[in-house]
Amino acid sequence: MKYEPTNGKFTGQAAYGFVSFEKFVDATTAINRGLAKVGDFDDGSLATVATTMQGTAILEAGRLSLDHGCRPFDIVYGENGGEVPSEIVAHIFEKYNN
Repeated sequence: MKYEPTNGKFTGQAAYGFVSFEKFVDATTAINRGLAKVGDFDDGSLATVATTMQGTAILEAGRLSLDHGCRPFDIVYGENGGEVPSEIVAHIFEKYNN
């Protein structure tokens, strides 16, 4: 966010916070008018469930790890190795018998 004026005028409207709100309002307006569908914005132009799912899974796996004494957790992805995480499970270490 840029609160300092440029040439004596407020220029914060070009900063991330304002731009993201503007894109959100534009998207909801297009959806409400039937010009777009929710899935049309899963291209990275907005933070949607689909575009933030992997990052959220990573943060949750980290939190679970810390809650369980730094035990590692695995992020399991959906069918056919898709991009959408389906669950987070405790890592299972294989024991080797020599």
